[in-house]
Amino acid sequence: MKSYFDFSSKSQTYLVGCSSQEIESLLNSELQRKWKHKQHNISGKKLSPSQYLIHLKFSGVFSNLYMGPVDRLRLLFEDNSSKDQTRINLTSKYGISLKYQFMFSMIVLLLGLTLFGFVLKEGTITGSLGVLIIPAFGFFYGLILMFWREQERTKLISSFDELLVENGIEVKKL
Repeated sequence: MKSYFDFSSKSQTYLVGCSSQEIESLLNSELQRKWKHKQHNISGKKLSPSQYLIHLKFSGVFSNLYMGPVDRLRLLFEDNSSKDQTRINLTSKYGISLKYQFMFSMIVLLLGLTLFGFVLKEGTITGSLGVLIIPAFGFFYGLILMFWREQERTKLISSFDELLVENGIEVKKL
């Protein structure tokens, strides 16, 4: 994490008891069934003879709603000298940082409170409350979604752990 409040990227490193080709094959064959996401796009490229990078990009109902849930996972495979061990660096990342989403929610709330104060001064209490409902809803919706996205990411990473273990692959978190 870049700072105490920036949840935009989080990494976990694994040492697994198989080659990167086996992991890649496993992801391609079982990703849809195990991770229960409606759609996924996999793109991979070889960075060097011993490094392979895979991007898993998810989309679904919520991906375009208020900056969306977890946007992508990045897996960097590094084959060690022996063929039966691979180092994996798994990073989950959002398209837009939660820090900026939170700041946006705060700005919406402050603008709403300013408008509320102005309408209260010039008009009736009933009219003022009506003006306050929309920004307050936007603010609380933003906060709830922020924590929901963090939970979604945690579930996704633990699903990756389960996928390896269920297929008999020895996993050691570093």
